[in-house]
Amino acid sequence: MNSNEVRISKEILSSLPEEYKETPLGDKKGAQRQYRGSSGTHVREYEESFTVHIDKVDPRRDVMGHLLVDSPESMIAFGASLFLVGRAVSRTSSKHRFAKCHDDVLEGRRNRPSFVGLFGFPLFLASFFSLNAILRRIKYLLFYH
Repeated sequence: MNSNEVRISKEILSSLPEEYKETPLGDKKGAQRQYRGSSGTHVREYEESFTVHIDKVDPRRDVMGHLLVDSPESMIAFGASLFLVGRAVSRTSSKHRFAKCHDDVLEGRRNRPSFVGLFGFPLFLASFFSLNAILRRIKYLLFYH
């Protein structure tokens, strides 16, 4: 639990007011469900309690602002993954480009996509989610532990 979160037992509050709507937006952190309320309120529902915090920027109104202010590690992971996978794709596709094209033309073959080029998007997703998880853990250890 972060220092800016409040834990409320379900013995005290058995259910949330109707204004809170279930949402897929946000890191569930092991919660069964999560909800968003007015003014950026983010609630996670666990088996025996709720945790509540208020985001500085509501992602339903400003996704980029929310990522920059409340979740900068996600932006860093996105940029790093884009850079790493883009670099891998460009390296494999430009390696011996002239010689490869020349050989392909002589032998009547079409250029075939490289392994990295073929799986670039899945590699990007895997690296993004991995880096994001690592950076979230580092953020937690530095600021909330």
